[in-house]
Amino acid sequence: MTKNIIADEIEGSHKAEIEEKEQKLKEVNNNLAELENSIRQQNIHITDTYGPYLGKEYLDTDKLMELSRIIQAGTASNITEAIEMDKNGEGKPEKN
Repeated sequence: MTKNIIADEIEGSHKAEIEEKEQKLKEVNNNLAELENSIRQQNIHITDTYGPYLGKEYLDTDKLMELSRIIQAGTASNITEAIEMDKNGEGKPEKN
C-alpha cells in the first residue's frame, strides 16, 4: 500500500516532465521515419535515374568515388571512360 502511494507521488510530481519527454520521443521517432522514407525515395530515384547508365555495380558509393577520382585526376574525361578504365584496372594508384 505505501509502495503504491510513494510511486504515485513520484509519478505525479514528474508527470509533466514525463509527458514532455514522451512527446519529444514521438516527434523524434516521426522525424526519423520521415528521414528513412526520404532516403528510400532518394535511393529509388538514383537507381531509376542512373542505374541504367552506370550499371548496378557502379551505384555503390565507393565505386562512384573511385570513378570521380579517375576523372578528377584527368585520367578519364567522362564517366564512360572512367568505368572502362576501372574495369581494366587502369587509373588506380600504384601500390609500393
